Amino acid sequence: MITSVVHVSEVANILEARIPLADCRRIVSDIVAKGNVEVVDVTRDQYMASVHAAEFYDIGVNDALAFNIMQDRGLVEVYSFDSHFDDLPGIERLTA
Repeated sequence: MITSVVHVSEVANILEARIPLADCRRIVSDIVAKGNVEVVDVTRDQYMASVHAAEFYDIGVNDALAFNIMQDRGLVEVYSFDSHFDDLPGIERLTA
């Protein structure tokens, strides 16, 4: 399984708005520490490419970032409740 520092940050922001900070820190730490989860860094160039992909596919920039990372690594399945992934070529969205 793979995610990016940007997407971990999105999770942290959502959790911080809904649960106590100590619980959020524990959850984020657990995600990052998992041996089967690779957390990849994101460069400025990758993020700029995602802005362009977001414009092309009319999706959010962070969704485009996930899409670009998936394409770069030959991945086709994404765990998401975001239906925007249903319209991206070569991607299968998993919800459970």
